[in-house]
Amino acid sequence: MLKVCWDCLFGNGQQTEVVNGTALNGHTVGSIAQRENEMAYKIPRPLQNEDVIEVKGLMRSNPERICIALMTGQYNIDYNNVACEVEARFIDGDNMVLRTIVNGQMDEQVLERERPSDLLPVAEFTFAFKLVQDYNSDRIEIAIGQSHLAEVDLKHSFQDISYVTLSHDILKVNELIFKFN
Repeated sequence: MLKVCWDCLFGNGQQTEVVNGTALNGHTVGSIAQRENEMAYKIPRPLQNEDVIEVKGLMRSNPERICIALMTGQYNIDYNNVACEVEARFIDGDNMVLRTIVNGQMDEQVLERERPSDLLPVAEFTFAFKLVQDYNSDRIEIAIGQSHLAEVDLKHSFQDISYVTLSHDILKVNELIFKFN
């Protein structure tokens, strides 16, 4: 019994295989994945004005699509409340999509002038999300590499954003950087 409790608290050192499930910081999450090949990372503290989240990673060769999102949820990811999601569709129009979801109601903006094949020409990628608070609004400034992609008006508070998720044709995350103000 003591061994079982020890394993529960500290793990048993065995790598757990995650197939089409959600992995949080390398371990399977209790919530059911709603996206293909999803990886989730818990943000270590509540976000504030001028905080930056930078994700560097590697996607599959000839990707069809990748998604990177800032998600809400206290104990589990809340797929009905997505603060900001960026989807790069390499096929089906070769365009970028920005998405927010509030209480299950989706707002989607297609950036037809921005082509993923131009912005992400190689398998390595860098996405940056900067949280900005103005007099009357909160927003997220999104960059790919050194290029400004777009801004998304936030419909959730900074403090509600708890997870960073990546899904679909992403092989691995090389770096996840939190720059707290």
